[in-house]
Order: sequence, then C-alpha cells, then structure tokens
Amino acid sequence: MNNSNRKISVEKSKNKSFVRKIRRDKLQKLLEIAEDEDFLQLLWAAHQLQSDNPVEAKKLLQPTSYHPDAVGPNVPMHDDKRIRPWELETLANLVLATPKRFEKKGKSKKLRPDHFGNIVDCVNRLRVLENAEYTHGGHEQDIMMELSRTAHRQFPWQTGYVNISNLYRNIFVYGQGACAAYFEKTHGISINRFSFVSFLLFSALRQQHHFKAENGIPQIDISKDELERTLALVAIPHGKAGAEAKRMQHKVNHAAYMPSILRQTPCVMFGDRGQRITAPLPELVIDRISSGLFYDIIKFNGSGDDFGPRFEHYCLDYLRSTLKGVDWTKEHHYGSKGKGRWTPDILGASGELLRFVFECKARRMSHEAMFGEGPTQSDGVEDIGKGIRQIWTFHADTRKGLTGLELHPNVFSAVITMGNWGVMGETYIDRFFDEAERQIAECDLNIQPEDRRKILIIPIQSLELVSAKATRDSFLEACALAQTAEYDGWLFENVHEKAPNFDATHKGEYPFTARLGELWPWVEDFPARQATHPQTA
Repeated sequence: MNNSNRKISVEKSKNKSFVRKIRRDKLQKLLEIAEDEDFLQLLWAAHQLQSDNPVEAKKLLQPTSYHPDAVGPNVPMHDDKRIRPWELETLANLVLATPKRFEKKGKSKKLRPDHFGNIVDCVNRLRVLENAEYTHGGHEQDIMMELSRTAHRQFPWQTGYVNISNLYRNIFVYGQGACAAYFEKTHGISINRFSFVSFLLFSALRQQHHFKAENGIPQIDISKDELERTLALVAIPHGKAGAEAKRMQHKVNHAAYMPSILRQTPCVMFGDRGQRITAPLPELVIDRISSGLFYDIIKFNGSGDDFGPRFEHYCLDYLRSTLKGVDWTKEHHYGSKGKGRWTPDILGASGELLRFVFECKARRMSHEAMFGEGPTQSDGVEDIGKGIRQIWTFHADTRKGLTGLELHPNVFSAVITMGNWGVMGETYIDRFFDEAERQIAECDLNIQPEDRRKILIIPIQSLELVSAKATRDSFLEACALAQTAEYDGWLFENVHEKAPNFDATHKGEYPFTARLGELWPWVEDFPARQATHPQTA
C-alpha cells in the first residue's frame, strides 16, 4: 500500500470511529436520564404490548403514545412498528451499565416510563448505532461471521422459549441423574422445585411488571426458603446488576454483542430488601430453567459423560418417533475386542444400506463463542471436531469392510448438537473440520478423500422443526439438497422448504408432550393451581 492509499485508509477509519462515537453518544444521552427501574418497566410494557396479552401493558402507557397497529402479537417482525425482543434485551443491559445524569443546567430531567415513544426513540438510536458499529473494526469484511452473530442473537427469540420441546429436551438431558443430584446439593433445592417456583415467577411476571413476595407464597405451598433459593439463581440485586453489566460491556466493542446478564439472571431486584422483582423479558425465566441448566451443571460434569448419553438417547428416541420407515439403531462396537471401535451414536438404515450416520454432541456454546470471534478449543472446537473425525473414521472402516455395513451412495452424515453450533457460521465451522484433520493426523488414521463425505452441523432444534413438517420423502429430499454446494450455510429447515415434496400444511405432533409430567410432576397440576390462585403477587 502506498502512502497515499494508507492515508486514505487511516482517514476512513477515523471517520468511522467519529460517526460511531456520535451514534453512541445519542443513545447514551437517553439512557443517562432513564431511571433503571422505570426503564425496565417501559421495556416490559413495550414487549407485552406486542404480545397476546397487551391489557396490562396498556395500563402503564399513555394511549396516545403508541399507534393502534403496534399492538398485539401479529405485528410483522420487519414492520417499523415492531419492537424486537433482542433489541429490548440489549437496551436492558445498556441502561444498567450507563451512569445517570439527571441534573442538567440546574434542572432535573428524567425519561418518562409511560410513553411508548421513548422506547421507540431508544430502539431507533440503537439500530443506527449498530449500523455504524458494523462498519467499524472490519466486521463488514466477514459477512458470514456477521450473519452468524446475528443468527445467534435472533434465532432463539424467533423459535421461541416457551414451548414443550424446549422444556422437555433440556430437562431430559441436563436435569436428571448425577446432574440433578449435583444441582440440589449445590443450590439446596431440587431442579423440580426450582423449575416450579421459576415457572410461577414467569407466569406472574407476564401478568404484571413486578412481583412482590417476601414470605414465600403459602397459598401455593412455596416456602420462603424455596423462594429465596430460587431467586438466588434467577434474580440479581439492582446494584450488582449495574456493576456486572458494566464489567460485561468492557468485554466487547459492539452493543449488539454485549453479554446479557438476563440470560443467567433474568430478574432484577429493586428496593432496600430486594422486595420488588421485575423481568423485562419474562420468557428468559423459561430459558434459565431449560437451556440455562447446562451452565449450572457444566462445572460438575465438564466431560459430558452424564448428560452426553442422555442426549444420544433423546435424539434416537425422537428419530424413531417421528421419522418412521427407517431402521434407527444406537451405537455398537465392531471389530475385535480391545482393538475395534464404536460406530457413531445413531445409524439409520433403509433396507441393506445405511442412509443416515449421526454423532450427537450435548455441549452448548459460550457467549464468547456465539458473539466473539467464534469458539475456542475449550469452547467446543475439539468436541465437534471429534464428532466429524468419528464419522469419517466410520466411513473409512465401512469402505474397508470392517463394520459389516454398507453406506448408501448418498448417505447423509451430520453432527447433531444441543447448541446452535451450525447456525450460519461458515467461518468458524471451518475450525471444526481443521480440528478433525488434526485429530486424524495425530491418530495416524488411514482416511482417504472418498471417506471425507460432507458432514453437516445441525442443531437439534432445526432437526425438530424439519421432522415436525416432513414426510419420509421430503426429509430424504432435504438431506440430499443439504449436501449440495448451493445450500452451504443454509439452516436445515430452510433447505427442507425447497424439497420437491415439501408440504407446508403437513404438521406432526411433538412426540414427548405427554412425558413432560414425568420429569416435571408439577406441570400436570399447574393449570389447576393457576386457576385457583391466579394472583401470585
């Protein structure tokens, strides 16, 4: 680069930094005059206004401050009047991290919590800031990494937290056996009671913007001790929340990628005794008692030898229940004793040929893996790479006649994950395959190019979305399409929509709905409890 071009490049960088600072300052000026408790109430009202139950939100907002078309759950996500929940989550973290300056020129000025226009103004300024930050730091040079970060931020909200599959799958994998015993020993409350109390909190906080309960909830047989132990896991005192939000903000340079304290502690406690509890996005309470359980038990069972086999069991049981006409079998040993190997976790045969080869990985992604520069070795690269290596090794052994099996020419091989490892992350997915190659070289495995068939990384949520709408034919078609270069980087459910026999009207039932009560006994009794005691605060 000559001196002239270098000067132009430096000047452009300075201009981008200047624009970014202006955008940040504009948003910060609003957050500096926002009382945290009032602002979280405004976030709650904005979120609930666009839900299926906007009645309570309307009571907190001036009727003239919002357009009638901005009310209800059917406001399209792309509509300008739509307030997206992931934007509200970002604002919640930013306001907690922002120092307050209510006094200006001898006058006190505070952001009104009853005006919907204030949240619209904040969201618009946030969007402008995010656009400026996108062009700062070279992120526009790696569009696939940027798409991956965006998908991780939005995907869980779009698929939904409050659904039977999410609840059952996570409690089945992370909430039983030694993991459940560790949780109870560590926190002094069983996962069953913790989830029950948390679900009551969620129900209450969907109906009102704050919750008060200082002496338990005797009418629903919840003791003060159970409530306190639950709140210790799902709620954080306001002062501590502000300090933690500031600490997290220093980890990243982009507002959209700021770690969210609401994922670990979705409730914030206000008052001298923390007696006023609020959750600006109540659905995150459900996330905390479902996928959030992983982060409770990973310290105890970092190897996954307790929850890993349960994920394999879940996937096998799910495939057998939803994709019939395929002979699904679990892993088995082949070769001589002591010198042989294990097949991948799940095999699916049609006639004499193997059509499906799946390896299952139950480890979730860290926040840094999702929103930073991708997963590190300790974040799961080694684990996912191992899954790829295991499948390729099986391909090679089958070609050599060591397994006694035969692969279909168009066999579909995939690593099924509990976390969203494969969501639009081509840049860092390459790291998984590089790791697989490293392990192959280290183990001195004789794996030929023809054994390195294409392997997809598919989150279990994507597999569930597809199988719920798939026939056997459309599923096989989607598998074939997914292995072509045309659909590299696509979500599996989007590929399925391109299948010739895709039928949008076809909808299957989630196979384990009736089983949820086996793991969470209170679920079957909860509707009756709620009808008897609808007010819990």
